[in-house]
Amino acid sequence: MRFQLKNVGVISEADMLLDNITLIAAENDSGKSTIGKALFTLINTMNYFEDEYISTVNKMLEVTHYGLVKLIEQEEEIYSKKIIKNLLENNFIFITKTEINNLKKYLEDILNETIKYKKKIFIDDKILQKIEVNIKELNKYVDKDNDIKKLLSLEKSLKEFLEALFKVFNETLDYNLIEKESFQKALKEEFETGIRNIFEDKEESSLILEDENSSIEIKLLNDEVVETKLPIRELRNNYNIIYIESPLIIDYLDKICSEKERKIDDKNYILKENLMNKLEFNIVDNLLGKEKEIEKINKQIVEIISGEFTFDKQTRKYNYKKNGYNINVKNTANGIKTFGLIEMLLNNRRLNEKTILIIDEPEVHLHPNWQVKYAEILVILAMNLKVKILLNSHSPYFIDAIKIYSEKYRCNTRFYSMVDSNERTSKILLDKTNELSFIYKKLTEAYEILKQVEFSDV
Repeated sequence: MRFQLKNVGVISEADMLLDNITLIAAENDSGKSTIGKALFTLINTMNYFEDEYISTVNKMLEVTHYGLVKLIEQEEEIYSKKIIKNLLENNFIFITKTEINNLKKYLEDILNETIKYKKKIFIDDKILQKIEVNIKELNKYVDKDNDIKKLLSLEKSLKEFLEALFKVFNETLDYNLIEKESFQKALKEEFETGIRNIFEDKEESSLILEDENSSIEIKLLNDEVVETKLPIRELRNNYNIIYIESPLIIDYLDKICSEKERKIDDKNYILKENLMNKLEFNIVDNLLGKEKEIEKINKQIVEIISGEFTFDKQTRKYNYKKNGYNINVKNTANGIKTFGLIEMLLNNRRLNEKTILIIDEPEVHLHPNWQVKYAEILVILAMNLKVKILLNSHSPYFIDAIKIYSEKYRCNTRFYSMVDSNERTSKILLDKTNELSFIYKKLTEAYEILKQVEFSDV
C-alpha cells in the first residue's frame, strides 16, 4: 500500500509505503501526526460517504412524500387519489447511484405522461415495481367531460410540483457533488485552520492512496475539493481504519460521542464502535488459528498490566479488572489504558488483515520498560494477525524496540523521518529505513545539549 501527500498541513511532500509496520520518527510540530490524520480521513470518508448520500436522498424522498400527500388532499376525485395512493404506499429506499438516477427518470416519466392525461394514464415505474395502475378502471373516470376538466387541473398541480421537485433533485442529488462535499467536510473538520500549507505559494493539494486492487485520489485547489477518484463500489470498505490519538480518550468516549452528532470523520466514534461491538470468527479464521493467536496475545497483555479490560453493556462503562475487583477506568493508570485499548480491540475481533491501526505517540504514557513490551505486542499483531500499523514516535526507546523486535519476528517495518523543505517552514518525508542513525541523531540531541551544559560547568 502506498500513500502520497502533497501540500497538506506543514508537509510539502510525503510518499510512503505502508508495510506491516510503518513508523514516522520526528520531533514535535514536524507534521508526523498530519499523515495519520490524512490517511484516516481518506479511508474513513470513502467507507462512509455513501451513508451521507443516502441520508440526503431519504430527506428528499420525505419531501416528495409530503408534497404528494398535500396534492392528494387538494383533490376530491377518486381517480387522482388512487394514482398517488399507489405511488405513496410503496417503499422508498434507494441505496445506489443507479437507483437514484432511475428515480429521477421515473419522475420525469410521470411529468411527461401528465400531458397525455385526457384519455389515458400510464405510469411506467421500473424501480419500485410495485405500482400497478388499473388503466381500465381509470378510463372509467376520464370518459366524462367534467372529469377531464378536473383531471387537467390535477395535471397542472402535479406538473408544477414535479418541476419544482426536479430542480431540487438536480441541485441536491448530484452523486459526484455529494462525494466531493463529503470529503470537503471531513477534511475541513480534521484540518480546521486549512488543509494546504500556508507557508508555501502552492494552491494545489492532493492525497493519493494505492493498493494492489484499487486507488483513491483527492485533489484540492485552495482548500476546496475539485476532483475525487474512488474505486468501484465492490472495492470500498476494504479496510477498517482505527485511530488512537491518546489512551485518555477512553475516559470520555461515551460523553464525547453522545454530545455531538455523528460526523463522517469522527475518529472517536469509530474507535467507540470498535471497542463496543464484537465480531464473530468465521470458519476460515478458526482453521487459521486466529482465535488461539488472540488468546495468546491477550494473555501476554494481562501479564504485563496484571489485569484485564472489559466493557459492561448494561452500565455502558469500561472497567479494569484486577484481583477480582472491577476498577473504573478513570481510576486506572494511563499506561494500563494504552495496553487495555489493544486488549479490547482484540477481544472484539477488530484487529485483522483488514485493519489499519494508527497510534499517535504510543510511548507518551509508558515507562521505558513498558515501551519495549508495547512495541513487541505491536510487532506480533502485525506479523501474526496481519494488521497494518502506522506509528508516530519521538522516543528512542520505542523506536529501537520496534526495530529489534521487527528483526526478531521478521516483520517488514519501514522507518521515515521529516526534513526541512525550505526556510524551516515546510517538511518533506524521507525513507530512513536503511539510515536509522539519522533518526537516532535527531532524537538524541537533548542528551548532547545536557552534556554540553554539564561539561560547561566543570
